[in-house]
Amino acid sequence: MCAQGESYSSPGRSFDIDPALLERRYKALQWRLHPDKMGHKPPEERQFSAHHASLVNLAYSILKSPLSRANYLVLEAREQVEETDDPAQLSALLARNRAQQEGLVAGLSAAFRADDLRQAVGLTHQLQYLAKLEAEIVHKMPQL
Repeated sequence: MCAQGESYSSPGRSFDIDPALLERRYKALQWRLHPDKMGHKPPEERQFSAHHASLVNLAYSILKSPLSRANYLVLEAREQVEETDDPAQLSALLARNRAQQEGLVAGLSAAFRADDLRQAVGLTHQLQYLAKLEAEIVHKMPQL
């Protein structure tokens, strides 16, 4: 639920977040789920509340740190590959991966033309990751 004046759209793979909005949503969820508020509820509701309050705490700790947020987003792509054996899903992941690689190659070309080695190094690391991910996808795909 959004507070008045706030908008919410699915972030997808967006890295950017509004820290103040994250804090407000975290506090609102914790207020609703806090186990102390569930003392009079049946055991199932208390267990549900405790479990989900701990999930909210975990999500908040991941999202508030830029490093842990970035690691989570990167690992999510690898998990998608690991969790499927469906050829159609693997093909879609491969297509998205290759499109991302094409974008990085274009960026590398521009970085080298501009003699921006710092940018080129960063893009090279990203390209290495995507190349390894592509190999994992191809390895899982059924042989035609």
